[in-house]
Amino acid sequence: MTDTVRLRPHHLMCLQFFVGFGYSDDFSVNTTRILTLLESPDAPRVVLVSGADDICASCPKDTCGVCSEAEMIEALDAFTLATTKLKVGDSGSFKDFCGVTFDKAIKTGKYRMVCKRCAWFDTCYKNAEILTLEKSQAAG
Repeated sequence: MTDTVRLRPHHLMCLQFFVGFGYSDDFSVNTTRILTLLESPDAPRVVLVSGADDICASCPKDTCGVCSEAEMIEALDAFTLATTKLKVGDSGSFKDFCGVTFDKAIKTGKYRMVCKRCAWFDTCYKNAEILTLEKSQAAG
């Protein structure tokens, strides 16, 4: 089993909305594999990284660790870090990181400011509304 999964900060938001679609079949398969691993009872720790991560490894927009949409992706990462107060190098459980990201960026709706430039925004927006409703019903 993998000891750690390296994730870019914005992937903490993306993975909460992921429903199997992706930039390519390889990307979707890899992301599904990582998400399944992170949601398993014996999940590895997550370490936040700057630059290409374990999800990017199968992205067709990543060439030798360089993203063709680097400017937008770096803005997503910077937003996630600033909003959540997490830092590159932080290590923890996927569940805990998702909790912080949900509370500070998703539930507040702040993610819409930066994510609206992403090709997957419409899919994520619908899933964010459903996720927010489900979590508030479970809490109340």
